[in-house]
Amino acid sequence: WLPSHVLVELLRHVAGDEAQNVAAVSKLWRACLWESRSIVEFRVGESGSASSAVHELATRFPLSTTLRVVARPLRPFDLSRFSLCRPLAFPSRLSTLELHKVQIDAGTLDGLLHASQLRVIKCSHVEFIDVVRWKHSVPVASSASGEPHPTGPASVTSLSLTDCQFLTARGVGRQAEKKKALSAFLRAFGGVAELTLESMELSDGLLGGYLAGLDDLATLNLAGSRGFSYRAIARVQRFKLKELVLSACYVLNEDMCRVICTVCPGLETLGVYEGQISTTTVNLISSLSHLKTLDMGYSDGDVSPIDLQRMLARLKGLRVLNLGGVAAVN
Repeated sequence: WLPSHVLVELLRHVAGDEAQNVAAVSKLWRACLWESRSIVEFRVGESGSASSAVHELATRFPLSTTLRVVARPLRPFDLSRFSLCRPLAFPSRLSTLELHKVQIDAGTLDGLLHASQLRVIKCSHVEFIDVVRWKHSVPVASSASGEPHPTGPASVTSLSLTDCQFLTARGVGRQAEKKKALSAFLRAFGGVAELTLESMELSDGLLGGYLAGLDDLATLNLAGSRGFSYRAIARVQRFKLKELVLSACYVLNEDMCRVICTVCPGLETLGVYEGQISTTTVNLISSLSHLKTLDMGYSDGDVSPIDLQRMLARLKGLRVLNLGGVAAVN
């Protein structure tokens, strides 16, 4: 006797791999589960038919907008990945795809990115196999009004990679090959407005070349990544960036601050957790008059409390501030 909208809300908490049993309770439950579910979470086990199960479940949720595929390892710190290397079918309304601790190859990527409504991709601890020469192209589709609109990678506006690996079929491969594969993957996504590359091995050429082609980039998160410098950030489209996170990158210096102030003077969020600060660095940051959030936690360097006072006095719009662990704070 529960109202349908209450039943739908309850059934959203059922994991995707348990949905088959739940749907057998009644026709009402089946209808609420299959047709009204917006988020589908599937936990991949050790079964060899994991890809088939994901394929089957994805086609059973025609109105779902988010698909979350999470590996279920045998042990809490198991490093194994579960392969999704086969063509998959996805709901036509799918807008968000989240992958955690799985393997995918170039063929799977092509099938994955054919979803015309796909806007957000989040990958955490994912292994990409043999995408060095991957070139994805999807025909431009027509909207209801008859105007063309991009599909596939061109339609993705938010891309997140956290500690992902780019491998070859034979194994890890050389560092140069891994960076080449990452570059081939990134260049397929030319319309990204929000980019997260956390704990990744980068370079100035790879990162700078990609950032130079992103005309609409507003958010850039490089927390924990290595191998790049101010030269890569200097290639960001000017006056576009609103949020920049360089936490635990150890690249904050006077040159980086000068580039930040030149390229993105309208910055509203700046994260330089564990950065290297100085009197010059602090003075440069104080010129970012639009800052609303500033994270300088555990930053180290030769800076005095008076320098920090002057900086904060000039940042009139500041709403969130972290100076925890900064020695100059008294």
